Amino acid sequence: MYKKFTIAAIMIVLVSMIFSPAVLSSEVNTADESGGSEIKALLASSGSINLTYDEDAVEEEIIPNKDPIEITINVSYQIEGFLAGLHTKLYKNRDVEIELAIVEKPEWCEASLSETNISTTPGTQEPHTSLLTLSVDETAPAFNDGKVKIQATCSAIKGLLKIITKVTGNNETFEIPFTVGYLPLIKVEFGNYSSEIPPLNVTTIPVNITNLGNGKTTVKIEVENESGNYTLDYPDNVILDSQISGGDYKKQIEIEIQPYKNFTLEEIKIKFTPHYTGDPELKGQTITTTLTLENDGSLKEDEEDLGFNSILLIVVIVVIILVLIFAIILKKRR
Repeated sequence: MYKKFTIAAIMIVLVSMIFSPAVLSSEVNTADESGGSEIKALLASSGSINLTYDEDAVEEEIIPNKDPIEITINVSYQIEGFLAGLHTKLYKNRDVEIELAIVEKPEWCEASLSETNISTTPGTQEPHTSLLTLSVDETAPAFNDGKVKIQATCSAIKGLLKIITKVTGNNETFEIPFTVGYLPLIKVEFGNYSSEIPPLNVTTIPVNITNLGNGKTTVKIEVENESGNYTLDYPDNVILDSQISGGDYKKQIEIEIQPYKNFTLEEIKIKFTPHYTGDPELKGQTITTTLTLENDGSLKEDEEDLGFNSILLIVVIVVIILVLIFAIILKKRR
């Protein structure tokens, strides 16, 4: 009988130690999540946050300066610890606040959350959602793996009179990965889009091509309406590094044209198409430029000069012949 009484007494003491807010505590005046102080009950449970994301959405590449992508984030809360089950039942109707904040991201990335404050209760099965919106600018390196860090902080659950903390608050950090896509963007500049040039001679036309995209780019060059009134010589393509990599992202090429004799006026359409050097299928918009070339008339002037000189030569020869004849006649009369 005495033995049973002893066991019962020990059980009562243990229960009192666990559940009495006024008898025992493991920590006193410990800072809580709001910056104040708390008294934490012995065998207090702890709040735990779980954050997952749509893995299919993060597979989508983010193209610089294009539409942003949205990633669905699922946030759930649960109680962990020796008395987690009991505390979950006791506080199943108690509100727990979860605060979400973006604490780290690349400089070239813009990130925002549709919901930053979530209210939930212990034991809630359905997770709460928030949309993470991501966009990047032209300085984001193509096919770079970026990440956004989100910090989630949950409030504590206190007992009667809100003096003793039964379930501690918590904060955890989660990483959301993403991939930057390729931006094919170039600028093409001619020294002059309209020129007067001489026929039969070779004229060199310089063209400056600049890679404004975020990856190594090959620019394909082709003439759309080449006619039979001239010959053209130009490179089929040019390879440009990106400004991000610090390489040679701007180059000058030369287009050489030699018009035929009957050349008058030509409008030459030249196309420039950028594509990723590592994958020709990743290409951008084609830039088509029109180069207007007109006969400067120099060949006609040369022909006129040649005709005039020929006539002058004939006149001189005729005069010389007449002078000789006249001299011979005078000599015979003497």
